[in-house]
Amino acid sequence: MGNITPTDLLDKKSPKLTSEDIEKNASQSGQILSLLVAAGARGCTNEQLWGICHAVNSRMGDLREQGYTIRSKRERGRIWKYWLEPAPAETKPPTFEERHRREEAERFPLFAAVAS
Repeated sequence: MGNITPTDLLDKKSPKLTSEDIEKNASQSGQILSLLVAAGARGCTNEQLWGICHAVNSRMGDLREQGYTIRSKRERGRIWKYWLEPAPAETKPPTFEERHRREEAERFPLFAAVAS
Protein backbone atom coordinates (compact mmCIF):
# COMPACT_ATOMS: atom_id res chain seq x y z
CA MET A 1 0.00 0.00 0.00
CA GLY A 2 2.62 2.57 -0.86
CA ASN A 3 4.47 4.34 1.93
CA ILE A 4 1.86 4.13 4.70
CA THR A 5 3.09 3.91 8.27
CA PRO A 6 1.11 2.80 11.36
CA THR A 7 0.85 6.49 12.32
CA ASP A 8 -0.80 7.24 8.96
CA LEU A 9 -3.39 4.55 9.62
CA LEU A 10 -4.33 6.22 12.90
CA ASP A 11 -4.73 9.61 11.20
CA LYS A 12 -8.36 9.33 10.08
CA LYS A 13 -8.51 12.95 8.89
CA SER A 14 -6.09 12.55 6.01
CA PRO A 15 -5.12 9.01 5.04
CA LYS A 16 -2.01 9.09 2.91
CA LEU A 17 -3.12 6.84 0.10
CA THR A 18 -1.23 7.22 -3.12
CA SER A 19 -3.02 7.34 -6.45
CA GLU A 20 -1.57 3.87 -7.06
CA ASP A 21 -3.26 2.58 -3.88
CA ILE A 22 -6.59 4.08 -4.88
CA GLU A 23 -6.34 2.62 -8.40
CA LYS A 24 -5.46 -0.83 -7.03
CA ASN A 25 -8.40 -0.76 -4.60
CA ALA A 26 -10.77 0.33 -7.39
CA SER A 27 -9.50 -2.47 -9.61
CA GLN A 28 -10.00 -5.04 -6.86
CA SER A 29 -13.48 -3.71 -6.12
CA GLY A 30 -14.34 -3.91 -9.81
CA GLN A 31 -13.16 -7.51 -10.04
CA ILE A 32 -15.14 -8.47 -6.94
CA LEU A 33 -18.23 -6.73 -8.33
CA SER A 34 -17.86 -8.68 -11.59
CA LEU A 35 -17.71 -11.97 -9.69
CA LEU A 36 -20.74 -11.07 -7.57
CA VAL A 37 -22.74 -10.17 -10.69
CA ALA A 38 -21.70 -13.41 -12.40
CA ALA A 39 -22.53 -15.49 -9.30
CA GLY A 40 -26.01 -14.00 -8.98
CA ALA A 41 -28.09 -15.31 -6.08
CA ARG A 42 -25.52 -18.09 -5.39
CA GLY A 43 -23.05 -15.46 -4.23
CA CYS A 44 -19.35 -15.87 -3.53
CA THR A 45 -17.48 -16.85 -0.40
CA ASN A 46 -14.58 -14.87 0.96
CA GLU A 47 -12.40 -17.92 0.10
CA GLN A 48 -13.29 -17.46 -3.56
CA LEU A 49 -12.67 -13.72 -3.37
CA TRP A 50 -9.26 -14.13 -1.74
CA GLY A 51 -7.94 -14.84 -5.22
CA ILE A 52 -8.44 -11.12 -5.90
CA CYS A 53 -7.42 -9.73 -2.51
CA HIS A 54 -7.41 -10.63 1.15
CA ALA A 55 -9.02 -7.33 2.19
CA VAL A 56 -12.48 -8.57 1.15
CA ASN A 57 -14.30 -6.67 3.91
CA SER A 58 -12.64 -3.41 2.89
CA ARG A 59 -13.54 -3.87 -0.77
CA MET A 60 -17.14 -4.75 0.20
CA GLY A 61 -17.20 -1.51 2.17
CA ASP A 62 -15.95 0.38 -0.89
CA LEU A 63 -18.70 -1.15 -3.04
CA ARG A 64 -21.35 -0.34 -0.44
CA GLU A 65 -20.12 3.27 -0.35
CA GLN A 66 -20.63 3.35 -4.12
CA GLY A 67 -24.28 2.43 -3.55
CA TYR A 68 -24.29 -1.33 -4.10
CA THR A 69 -26.37 -3.41 -1.69
CA ILE A 70 -24.28 -6.39 -0.69
CA ARG A 71 -25.62 -8.95 1.74
CA SER A 72 -23.51 -11.38 3.73
CA LYS A 73 -24.10 -14.52 5.73
CA ARG A 74 -21.75 -16.60 7.82
CA GLU A 75 -21.39 -20.06 6.30
CA ARG A 76 -19.08 -21.74 8.80
CA GLY A 77 -16.14 -20.66 10.92
CA ARG A 78 -14.44 -17.80 9.14
CA ILE A 79 -16.18 -18.38 5.83
CA TRP A 80 -18.74 -15.81 4.75
CA LYS A 81 -20.92 -15.70 1.66
CA TYR A 82 -21.56 -12.40 -0.09
CA TRP A 83 -24.16 -11.66 -2.75
CA LEU A 84 -25.33 -8.61 -4.59
CA GLU A 85 -28.89 -7.56 -3.88
CA PRO A 86 -30.67 -6.81 -7.16
CA ALA A 87 -31.46 -3.16 -7.77
CA PRO A 88 -35.10 -2.31 -7.19
CA ALA A 89 -37.17 -2.16 -10.34
CA GLU A 90 -37.75 1.32 -11.61
CA THR A 91 -41.09 2.58 -10.55
CA LYS A 92 -43.04 5.13 -12.47
CA PRO A 93 -44.28 8.16 -10.58
CA PRO A 94 -47.92 8.00 -9.50
CA THR A 95 -50.46 9.54 -11.83
CA PHE A 96 -52.51 12.55 -10.84
CA GLU A 97 -55.50 10.32 -10.07
CA GLU A 98 -53.42 8.00 -7.86
CA ARG A 99 -51.95 10.95 -5.94
CA HIS A 100 -55.41 12.52 -5.57
CA ARG A 101 -56.94 9.27 -4.25
CA ARG A 102 -54.11 8.84 -1.75
CA GLU A 103 -54.40 12.44 -0.54
CA GLU A 104 -58.17 12.08 -0.15
CA ALA A 105 -57.73 8.81 1.77
CA GLU A 106 -55.28 10.52 4.12
CA ARG A 107 -57.60 13.47 4.69
CA PHE A 108 -60.77 11.35 5.03
CA PRO A 109 -59.72 7.89 6.28
CA LEU A 110 -63.30 6.79 7.05
CA PHE A 111 -64.24 7.13 3.40
CA ALA A 112 -61.05 5.58 1.94
CA ALA A 113 -62.68 2.16 1.43
CA VAL A 114 -65.74 3.66 -0.27
CA ALA A 115 -63.67 5.77 -2.69
CA SER A 116 -61.58 2.83 -3.90
